[in-house]
Amino acid sequence: MIRAFLMAIALLAAAGCSHFGENPPDIDYVCASGERAVASYPSPETAVLSYRGEKHRLQRARSGSGARYAGKSIAWWTKGSEASLFAIESDGSMGERLEICRVVNAR
Repeated sequence: MIRAFLMAIALLAAAGCSHFGENPPDIDYVCASGERAVASYPSPETAVLSYRGEKHRLQRARSGSGARYAGKSIAWWTKGSEASLFAIESDGSMGERLEICRVVNAR
């Protein structure tokens, strides 16, 4: 019984990482302001966020919960079906939250 449980967990973990292939899925978000954002994850360490007509290439950053990706001017922090967009201050610290977004479609 325990062995079957551990195998199920391993399969779920592998399935969760399988989207980091050659054609990562795009995940569509709608934000509280009405703006749309599209995120893709070409590797476990990178994210590409399209927001307000700009593409931001972000690198994985440390987070206590969820997944956080940061660039020079913004950070994208996801947890479950929600994501937040933050400004990055000139000293590299997290600034104000610019958006709260929800997943509307993963393609």
